[in-house]
Amino acid sequence: MPSPQKPTSLARSLGQFFGHLWTSTTKPAPGNPKVEVRRETTQHQVDTPTGPVTLRRTTIEEIELPPGGQSPPRG
Repeated sequence: MPSPQKPTSLARSLGQFFGHLWTSTTKPAPGNPKVEVRRETTQHQVDTPTGPVTLRRTTIEEIELPPGGQSPPRG
């Protein structure tokens, strides 16, 4: 007869839960390849009554390829 398994601890369960969330957000979606074409960042510093504030804008241009599509030439 197989021995009974110990129940999973709360800490282990929470670790697995957040591990699944982390993996799903950092891994690219299967069958939905994206190619980053250009990344442009502009930065501007503004003086305010409470001190200097940095305003930053990042624009990312991507191409989403259909499943089975070939990636475009870079350059």
